[in-house]
Amino acid sequence: MTQADASVSSAQDAFDIATARYKGGVDTYLEMITAQQVLLGNQRQAVQVRGQQFATAVYLVKALGGGWRENPHRISRRN
Repeated sequence: MTQADASVSSAQDAFDIATARYKGGVDTYLEMITAQQVLLGNQRQAVQVRGQQFATAVYLVKALGGGWRENPHRISRRN
């Protein structure tokens, strides 16, 4: 589990608690929405981190001499 995933998990727990407290009449709607805002921000950051990891992996493969090349002889058109 990455740090970004851990922050999402923690924010999800906080949101669940805030939602339960709101439904129970203990917390205000503002506190629940604030917890949701933190959760969404953490989820967005986790997705950005994962995307950057994928991009970095592609750059590494290219730097090591790997890559994807189309073979024009493999593509045949049937008329």
